[in-house]
Amino acid sequence: MGPKYSGDFLHSIIKKLCRDIRLNETLTDVVIPAYDINLQQPIIFSSLEARKDKSKDAFLSDVCIGTSAAPMYLPSHCFTTQDSQGKPRSFHLIDGGVAANDPTSLAINHLMNEGLTCKTNPPQNEWSKCLVLSLGTGQKIAGYKATDTAKWGLFGWLNKDGKAPLIDILMQSSTDMVDIHKSFLLKAFNMHTYLRIQEPELGDDRSSFDLSTEENLNGLKMIGTALLDKPVSTLNMETGHYEKVP
Repeated sequence: MGPKYSGDFLHSIIKKLCRDIRLNETLTDVVIPAYDINLQQPIIFSSLEARKDKSKDAFLSDVCIGTSAAPMYLPSHCFTTQDSQGKPRSFHLIDGGVAANDPTSLAINHLMNEGLTCKTNPPQNEWSKCLVLSLGTGQKIAGYKATDTAKWGLFGWLNKDGKAPLIDILMQSSTDMVDIHKSFLLKAFNMHTYLRIQEPELGDDRSSFDLSTEENLNGLKMIGTALLDKPVSTLNMETGHYEKVP
């Protein structure tokens, strides 16, 4: 039994839109995470790296297909590039979200590596000019009691009431660690212009990974529109709850 979807239609659309464009040819710098299941480590594709390392100057379509290859839903993606000496390099990729569910820190690190205004070591106060906008896809957090989970075996952790608690926990913890790291990073570099747009309380249908009915898509649009009227909030890392910014 293979993945839920073949991915053929998605792949054809990606290839049609990306054509033969390589990472070094993008109009703006991009940073795209993926996970190499052969190496068992994250792979970060970026325009900056592509200009330095020919083996990472892959076709944009291959990178997009690889980073969207969500396990169980879409097939893993394999492709090969060559370095400047003609030596082949193979990638065996799945969804970058398994390693970087919130890639904001990757973007900030990329900016720091490149240096603002192309300077090798920009002044400390120049980092404060950086504007970070992070767009979330919404989430629904289901809490669990230790008294209940203590009775679970493998099946309970992977399939409980139609959900996969272990996978949800791993993905959410990855996002939370990014929040913690990001908080320290922004404070250290005096970067206070950061905004994440996220809906923290999606319903069951709205939080579905692949429910693309017209009703659900319209519901998501309504949620996005309603976000415009909500006050700016910050995440309390101790309680896990969002609190209004005074």
